[in-house]
Amino acid sequence: PIEYFLDEIDVDSISSCVNVDGIASRNFECNTISGEIKLSNSDISHNLVIDSTSGNVDVDNLAYLDEADISTISGNINIDTKKISKAEFDTTSGDVYIDVDEEFNEFEFESISGNLDLILPQSLSCTLEFESVSGDFSTNHPASINGKKYIFGNGENDYNIESVSGDVRIR
Repeated sequence: PIEYFLDEIDVDSISSCVNVDGIASRNFECNTISGEIKLSNSDISHNLVIDSTSGNVDVDNLAYLDEADISTISGNINIDTKKISKAEFDTTSGDVYIDVDEEFNEFEFESISGNLDLILPQSLSCTLEFESVSGDFSTNHPASINGKKYIFGNGENDYNIESVSGDVRIR
C-alpha cells in the first residue's frame, strides 16, 4: 500500500536500470542514458516526465495521470494504464505501444523511424491529424476522413501524429 505522498520525485541515471514500484507523488521525472525505466503500480497525480537515451520505457498500472511527456532515442515505449489526460510522446528509432482504458483529451506523437500501436476505447471521440513521409495509418475504429484529418465520434479531443518513417495503428 502507498502510505506517503510526495510532491516531486526526480531520478537521473547513467548505465543502470531504474525500477520504481508503488510510489505516490504529484510529479515524477526520470532521465536515463543507457538504462531501462520501469514504473508500475504507482499514483503520479499530475506530471510524468521521462527522457531516455538507449533504453526502453515501461509504464504499467498507474492511477489517473494528468500529463505525460515521454521521449526516447533508441528505445521503445510501452504504456498500459487507465487514463492520461494530456500526453506527448517523442521517439527516434523506437516503437511505441500504448493501451489506455480511457481516451486522451490531448495527444501528440512525433516519431523518426518508429511505429505507434495505440489501443483506445471503442467510444473514441477525437479529431486526429496524421502526417507522414513514408508511414501508413490504419484503424478499426469508425472514422470520417477530411484531408489529413480523421474524425472519430464527435471529434471533441485533439490528436496530432507526425511520423517520418513509422506506421500508426489505432485499435
